[in-house]
Amino acid sequence: MKKALWIANAFLIILFILLAGYYFLIPSDARVVPDGAGESRTIIGGIWEEAFPPPVIVNGEILLPYETVKKHIDPTLWWDESLKKVTITTKDRVIRMQTESLNALINGKPMDLDVPMQIREDTVYIPVGAFSDLYGIELKHLNRDGADTVMIDFRAREKVLTGPRTGIGVIRVHRSMSIRSPLIRKIRTDGESKPLTGEDELLVFGEENGWYRVRTQDGFFGYVQTGRVDLFPLPPLISPLPDPSVKEGPWAPAAGKINLT
Repeated sequence: MKKALWIANAFLIILFILLAGYYFLIPSDARVVPDGAGESRTIIGGIWEEAFPPPVIVNGEILLPYETVKKHIDPTLWWDESLKKVTITTKDRVIRMQTESLNALINGKPMDLDVPMQIREDTVYIPVGAFSDLYGIELKHLNRDGADTVMIDFRAREKVLTGPRTGIGVIRVHRSMSIRSPLIRKIRTDGESKPLTGEDELLVFGEENGWYRVRTQDGFFGYVQTGRVDLFPLPPLISPLPDPSVKEGPWAPAAGKINLT
């Protein structure tokens, strides 16, 4: 009787260890809809800007709220409520725009806009695409199921791509920093150490506790284990007119871990 009880207890202990090992060591394959799916969003580098209204697309042109542009792109941007004008100032240029006007002035000389600055529901919207070279930014617009996603990256900042380490055939992008967290992406690879491209592209925006925070090519954020991927830095693009107000340097893996925002 005692022997049978001992065997039963041993079996239960072994079963518990196996189940615990499965839970803590085997990564999840459950899929989940990424945070923000179905919403119009503005993504600036590694930041999902939620404090201000989403972007507006007019005739294919991207318009962003004045507050978004001032906070993330041009802190010197100025809105004159009484004149309904916005002023952009750089070291050698002064640009003025008025709401609902297709004409802007650069150092007093006229400039044509494809879409005017607008006011919608008390929010001033700036046609930021017209000034992408001035600000040194790249813009990407996606529309899926009626939701607009605008992604903005600074040309003067280094991009860091990920790719599988040699022999790694699957990269799991988890919603949070746990292998048991559900996946927002599951990417199959050929096991070669090279950057993921196209629909599988992942940009790195920080490291914490053995995880890289990454952005998918369609603007969603997740986490991949550092031990399963290699990093592939890309040199910054040179903007014709880099924004002098941008002082932040690129994120560099060699500099150590950083706090994520």
